[in-house]
Amino acid sequence: MIAEKNFKENIDNILRACNIEGKTLKQPNLLKKISKDKNLMHLFFLEFEMRYPYQDGYDMLFCKTQDFIYRLDMAINDWLIPMHNIKTYKEIKSTFIDLIFEDIDLYSAVSYDESDKEIIDEFESIFSNKDINI
Repeated sequence: MIAEKNFKENIDNILRACNIEGKTLKQPNLLKKISKDKNLMHLFFLEFEMRYPYQDGYDMLFCKTQDFIYRLDMAINDWLIPMHNIKTYKEIKSTFIDLIFEDIDLYSAVSYDESDKEIIDEFESIFSNKDINI
C-alpha cells in the first residue's frame, strides 16, 4: 500500500515546482491550500490508493501523483470556475467532497497536451445531471 506520507510529499514537491511536464499550474496557491486540508487530502488519498496500489514503485507513484494534480488543476480552473462559477475555497472544497463520493476521476493518465481538454467535457457530461452549484 502507498503511504499517505509519500503521496503528500509528492504533492508538496509538485506544488513547489508549480509545473508539471512543462505545464504551469494555473493557481498553485489554491492547490497548496487544498493540499493543506487534511480531511480533503485524506479523501483524495483513499481514492488514489484504491486505483494505484504501491506495487509499481516510487517512480510510478510520482507520475500518477502528477496526473492527479494536473487533473485537479484542470477541474478547478477549466471547469468549476468558468463553467459553474464555483470560485471560493469553501465552495471548491465542498464541491470536491461531493464529487469524490460521486466518483470523479481525478486519477487517470493525462497527455499534457491539447487532448486533455476532453477531460473537461468528460467531467461536464458525467456530472451534468448533478447539481454542483453551491
